[in-house]
Amino acid sequence: VQTCALPIFDWGALKPKTKFGQMPVLKDAATGDEMCQSCAIARLLAKTTTVDGKPLYPSADHAAAFKIDEFVDTFEDARANLTKTFSIADQAEKEAARAALVAEGGAILDLLRKIEAQTPDDGYMVDGATTLADAWAFFTLNLFRSPFLDGLSNSTYMDLGLPKLKKVVHTFAAIPAIKAYYAARTEEAYKPHTETA
Repeated sequence: VQTCALPIFDWGALKPKTKFGQMPVLKDAATGDEMCQSCAIARLLAKTTTVDGKPLYPSADHAAAFKIDEFVDTFEDARANLTKTFSIADQAEKEAARAALVAEGGAILDLLRKIEAQTPDDGYMVDGATTLADAWAFFTLNLFRSPFLDGLSNSTYMDLGLPKLKKVVHTFAAIPAIKAYYAARTEEAYKPHTETA
């Protein structure tokens, strides 16, 4: 995986120049073509990224690719519940609404339990190998318990009956490149990403 430093830019000035007026944007270095939409970009990168010699998105295996997409889309459905809270103006009300989403009976926790029921018990989302679905589980579950979002920090919902998803997060966090990346991050907000026990 190759990383680069991103220049600081004025989003207000850049926004009307992007294809859909949205972030993220990935530009093809060879052609300059602009590629948009998070899921589409993630699938593109996953097709050319391997872990233990296997691509994160096995395009030729239609059944596995469907399972991956199904999990990714369902994680996005869970995240959509959180998006609704950004329009709440009152800070205390916003935090309470977010906490309720991952509490017993909350919309996010309920959907995560449905994902849990479909998740194998081997530390992987699909067919015993690291895939884009594992990356999405790692990102989404850490987002829901990260100090990035007021009202969700120090959430204990991962201990409310999600042992298989917890194992997926820990398996992904133990990948050497992932472990090294987060070990180099000192911000408190990234602490949940480094937890593997």
